[in-house]
Amino acid sequence: MNSTWMRTWRGMFRGLRCLRASCLLAVLFSAGALGQGFLCAVGGGSEDYHSWSDIPYGWIVQKADSGKIIVLSANLEDRWIPNYFQWLGADTAFNCMIATASAANDSATYRAITQCRGVFIKGGDQWDYVANWRGTLTQQAIREVFLSGGVVAGTSAGAAVLGDVVFDARYGSAVSRTALRNPRSLDLTLTTDFLSLVPNCYFDSHFYERARFGRLLAIMAKFQKDTGRQILGIGLESETAVCISPDGIGEVMGAGSAVFYYPTDLTRIRADVNQPLIYTDIQCDALVAGYTYDLNSHEVHSVPADAVVPGPGSSEPGTNAVFLYGDAFPSPAGLDQFIASAGGVGKWLVVITSPSALSMGQRYADTLLGRGASHAVVIPLDSSGANNASYADTISRADGIVFTSNLTEGFPAYTDSLTLVGRALHSALASGVALAYAYQDSKLAGSAVVFRTELEELAAYRGKLIAGKGMNALRNLVVMPLIFQSDVYDWNRVAGLLWAMAKTDGKTGLYLDEGSYADIDRRGIVQSQGLTPAIVVDARNATYVGFSAFRHPGSAGPRQSAACIGARIHSISGDVKFNSVSGEIITSVKDAEQNTPASSLLVWNYPNPFNPVTTIEFSIERPQVADRAESGRDRRRVSLKVLDVLGREVAQLIDEELPPGTYTTQFDGARCSSGIYFAHLEYEGRTTSHGILLLK
Repeated sequence: MNSTWMRTWRGMFRGLRCLRASCLLAVLFSAGALGQGFLCAVGGGSEDYHSWSDIPYGWIVQKADSGKIIVLSANLEDRWIPNYFQWLGADTAFNCMIATASAANDSATYRAITQCRGVFIKGGDQWDYVANWRGTLTQQAIREVFLSGGVVAGTSAGAAVLGDVVFDARYGSAVSRTALRNPRSLDLTLTTDFLSLVPNCYFDSHFYERARFGRLLAIMAKFQKDTGRQILGIGLESETAVCISPDGIGEVMGAGSAVFYYPTDLTRIRADVNQPLIYTDIQCDALVAGYTYDLNSHEVHSVPADAVVPGPGSSEPGTNAVFLYGDAFPSPAGLDQFIASAGGVGKWLVVITSPSALSMGQRYADTLLGRGASHAVVIPLDSSGANNASYADTISRADGIVFTSNLTEGFPAYTDSLTLVGRALHSALASGVALAYAYQDSKLAGSAVVFRTELEELAAYRGKLIAGKGMNALRNLVVMPLIFQSDVYDWNRVAGLLWAMAKTDGKTGLYLDEGSYADIDRRGIVQSQGLTPAIVVDARNATYVGFSAFRHPGSAGPRQSAACIGARIHSISGDVKFNSVSGEIITSVKDAEQNTPASSLLVWNYPNPFNPVTTIEFSIERPQVADRAESGRDRRRVSLKVLDVLGREVAQLIDEELPPGTYTTQFDGARCSSGIYFAHLEYEGRTTSHGILLLK
């Protein structure tokens, strides 16, 4: 009888303790405070003596008052981490495996945790932690250590569970490509009632090497759309930590970068099932060791002495319509838009390729001829042909030029102004010919090129990337294609773009995936089409840039992780476009008219994709006359058709004389099969086409 009474009393006492801790957490978090303790989130990676981990792990020991540290995991672990903490000055450090809910609710586990000044949660699978520890004495104990002024830290999956919002990996990991193509993907499962040590915050690890920035954006957008709450997303490279004090100031430590994303008042969200993510105007601050961030104000708190103010760059658009194809061979829709920008059917087109890829170049030429070009000439260009007069003459005749399979470190040298071919290309670019770049060659379109991203798996880690000179068809812009094509090179591609932008004063970066393409018109407006949205990094208003100084043993140079303060990031697709000159997001033809020169010929549709009806909006240019009333009487023939991928007419929507202005009409595809079609606009001898996607 007495033992039964004692068990009942102990159970009631544990319940009161849990209630007390929960109430205290509620009071603290409702005020927006970070709590009373210290927190360290580590992006993963292998720790080592006398290496990157000494400073952040030493910070953990210091904030634990050099006392007792418990290392939690769901698996059996060796003593390396406890020994390392003791080497850094901890009095005692030991492992504790908590693999089941029963073990997590054991009072002995509770006592072992609460007797420590520091808790470290190892990597693994965060679902093991969420599923087995949530709502248990283990969760309560970790919170109590934190609220009593101790330190809680975690690496990889252990870092992922520290925030208010947790990607719990219930159905396994989720990749960026899937998340960006479908932000309602069933594997994007979130937990919001676990440790919650940092309010309104989400941590992600292995951020660059696993290209998780797309997943982070999708989770932030989905959560904000569903709850109305804005959260701070913190992406941590491996071997990188952010160490946060009770006042909310986090210091970046380690070898790489920590990236802080936060929505702004201008943020637009479209997070629909099986639709590319639209999430714009996200504040983006990438920081390396020595920078600090204020988690309360969502601003950079301090920068080190070696931070650099970037150059002004150019605010002028290019002179060319530029197409960037994420695939080695683009869709018919992408090619047809290029042909239209080159002046339509009957034009002279040139394909420049390397001699080793002549068959690919010829495939392009044959396809272009089949789609209406009068000439499609292949130029197999390498250093030996740089001064070929026949090549230069052919280029000078071109209305449009396609580049495929040219990406080598030598390409800039034999296309510069010192060669015949280079001078012909410079003249062609200045004259405004349409340009198309396929696959890896998309890099060449920008002001700078990141070479060696496919040299080896860890090129950025070992300081082996090179920033070379691009063709500058897209001014102050750096392009990184194939962003989610292979996890082998994810690190090089994700880190390489920001590094090259900081290195070369590139003001805009563009991540492009396979299955998608982007076109940039002569006003600098970036439009993305395809399965994956384009990710734009807008650093035109960046205030500081910087670089990691950490150099791994045996590396060619410092790790190529960059800092960039004051950037904006946008996920765009379809009817949401980016003006690379003004930095504004354009969501309609009217927006485009307000932010670009008045002389324009535009066609657009919404929704896109559609089923079966879509609204097509088009704008025809205003003549340059002083009297607006006179302009209204200037009526000209306008034709708007819908064509299939073979150029066959599907529907004639408009065929009449209209004054300049903006108009809308509807297309009903009920009798059409799913696929890509084109809204084709003709006005005063000029044409433009826009791809529309019918999905039934």
